[in-house]
Amino acid sequence: MLFVRILAISGACLLAGCQASQQQEMTQAEALDAANAYVAREFPATNVVMSRPVLEDRNATWRVKYPPPEGYAGGGPTVEIDKRTHEVVNAFAEQ
Repeated sequence: MLFVRILAISGACLLAGCQASQQQEMTQAEALDAANAYVAREFPATNVVMSRPVLEDRNATWRVKYPPPEGYAGGGPTVEIDKRTHEVVNAFAEQ
């Protein structure tokens, strides 16, 4: 009987630990913060403070599209961030 209780408690602790280790899906606000940091570092001509990016939910990723920097022709940078891993998976600037 004691063995069954220990096994049940161990199983519950293991399950709780597994659930705690999974990352939460990235929110829209977190995606915008991550994209702003990435664009500020990799595309310094883009003013992330003044620009109004468009966020698009693409199931597994967030796509954040920025307008072109002032004086530039074409499009601005676009950043895609994985919702589960919170990592930038794609970034490009349109021309």
